[in-house]
Amino acid sequence: MLLAFLDHHLDNWHAKVFLGMLREAGHEVIGFESDPLDGDWCTTNGVQRFDTAETAAEAADAVLVLAPDDIESHLVLCQAALPTGKPTFVDKLLAPSVAEAEMILGLAEKYGTPITAASSLRHAAELEEALEGAGPIEEGIFSGYGDWNRYGVHTVAMALRVIQSPVTKIESWTTQHVKNVQLGFEDGRQASLSVVSGKNASAAFPWRFALREGDEYRHGSVARFDEFYRRQIAFMLQSFESGESMTNSEMLDTVRILASVA
Repeated sequence: MLLAFLDHHLDNWHAKVFLGMLREAGHEVIGFESDPLDGDWCTTNGVQRFDTAETAAEAADAVLVLAPDDIESHLVLCQAALPTGKPTFVDKLLAPSVAEAEMILGLAEKYGTPITAASSLRHAAELEEALEGAGPIEEGIFSGYGDWNRYGVHTVAMALRVIQSPVTKIESWTTQHVKNVQLGFEDGRQASLSVVSGKNASAAFPWRFALREGDEYRHGSVARFDEFYRRQIAFMLQSFESGESMTNSEMLDTVRILASVA
């Protein structure tokens, strides 16, 4: 499969990891970047460079809208990719605002383009293993670290993976460094999230989860980083091949939650 990377600049960690794993799986990559950094990432990595996002998307079998640290560019990149009808993956989340996310989903619907958008933490191996053989999960508690606007999506992704029901209520209690969020879901379940920032936040509050099943908890910490990327790649490729999209409610709820918390 020929895959197009669209980004504001491709010299970032996700492009590096995805390129290596996709090549290992036998896929080819072409690229477009709107604002490249110094150097030539495409030449260095043996990737054919295209002059426009539109021509790169048109040439490919499927599209990855990356720009993981510039979510503001997702709308413009999606406006180039989605009219081609090629299955599209959007890294982390659709957009920084609900209005832009709805515009992206509107374009996908208009052109019949399959679309998925998620953080790699949605596919954490430890989380998937905890869910194997589980009965109904009645509520979940999730923690993570980093600046809310850049990294809160990872903790949100774990919660929405476990409780796959539309979010109907978002409440938060926050300080500069701590974001505590309570989610209520359409089916009556709840999730509690804490995201902490600071110099040693990753040690103090690693990505963790506790899933209540009756009177006991299925719990764990996310530590196998390479594996969640591999699982994300597998999920992405499966969606490309099947032409299936993620649910709009999960993709939109991710944006709504992040935008609702100051």
